[in-house]
Amino acid sequence: IAPMEDAIDFYNNPSFVESLFLSYPLRKYLDTIESLGIPLKTIKEQCYYPLSENAPNVVRILADQLKDVQIINDEVIDYKGLEMRLKNNGTIKAHKIVFAVGGKSYPNTGSDGALLPVFRLHGYDVNGLKPSLCPVKVKENIKSLFGARIHALVSLLNNEGMEVFVEPGEVMFKKDALS
Repeated sequence: IAPMEDAIDFYNNPSFVESLFLSYPLRKYLDTIESLGIPLKTIKEQCYYPLSENAPNVVRILADQLKDVQIINDEVIDYKGLEMRLKNNGTIKAHKIVFAVGGKSYPNTGSDGALLPVFRLHGYDVNGLKPSLCPVKVKENIKSLFGARIHALVSLLNNEGMEVFVEPGEVMFKKDALS
């Protein structure tokens, strides 16, 4: 949810985050999150995280706080301006639309990047994408570890075997990848 301090370098877009921290400091943010009924814990003295470790629960609590916002999880068939024809919800017209389509990191869930060229074609800005929360494929057979999570110190090595990045965190084992 947040780093232990107002560390703008923790984020992918530090200049954007810096303006947020100026108007909404970390302590105020944490107090707000906890006042909504989301107790927090610290992980390795690096960041704050929901005590429940249950993302759908956190999303539900945050969505319940939205006023005058309708969340529709559906497939857009076609659209013109702010009017859209949806697969399951007919035609809707909105004042503002937020497209939350993911990037290219997880094709099985629809995050395959297919909509990015469509957005560009219609004049929308698509900012530089960076990998985030995507698995790292491995050659080794780790199926027997599937679902296990451990706290670990993870290192990234270059082609010469030299360590170029190291970070403590949590590793989850998938059938053929680490997450």
